[in-house]
Amino acid sequence: MTYKYQSYIDALLLEGCAMPELYMPDGKESYRFIFLNDETRNHLPVCIMNPKRQLPGSQKLAGYSLSCFADGDKAEEKYRTLQRSFKLISTAIGDGLAKGNLCNEDGAITKENEQTSHFELFEYTTCNLNKTFTLEKKLI
Repeated sequence: MTYKYQSYIDALLLEGCAMPELYMPDGKESYRFIFLNDETRNHLPVCIMNPKRQLPGSQKLAGYSLSCFADGDKAEEKYRTLQRSFKLISTAIGDGLAKGNLCNEDGAITKENEQTSHFELFEYTTCNLNKTFTLEKKLI
């Protein structure tokens, strides 16, 4: 399968970046931050939302993936931590928490961080999380 942002990924691979080890999600329950009043901004990688954003070497490819959490409480905890240092967090990453199950047709995922439950989803071209993720909680 082709990734949604394949041309960007290919360019970074040519620069010497390496793809992380990826796995099939197999229906993994997942949480993501969303914008309650602007669905068009939901489920966009950071480097697509802000093309001028520069990530350090090993994180460059993650700029074209979607940040996800396996645990809703840990996702909210991360949001609250970011909110303390970044008052306009709701305009950058969203103001709601959505929940959905990732299927193998959506893309491939990185290994989940055991402490934070965070992982990355590299979407396939056919993936549309707006169809499968629903609002779990307002964060603002």
